[in-house]
Amino acid sequence: MSQWEYERNTQSMRLMAEFGSEHGLAISDILTGIDLEASELADPTRVVSGHQELQLIRNSIRLLPHVPALGIKVG
Repeated sequence: MSQWEYERNTQSMRLMAEFGSEHGLAISDILTGIDLEASELADPTRVVSGHQELQLIRNSIRLLPHVPALGIKVG
């Protein structure tokens, strides 16, 4: 089983989505292509796959090309 198939909580996705929101993005745009509602990001019992988390990262990179050192700032 790939590490991206393991389930994990939404904590890191919530933090990345908040970063995007602070930079003017709509949460719905950040969550494009992910089967997840914005309200679920705050649910500590909600689990997501690594694939969903990677899609959020891809969306952030695509939507925030003007943010220098994006990975470092988000990390």
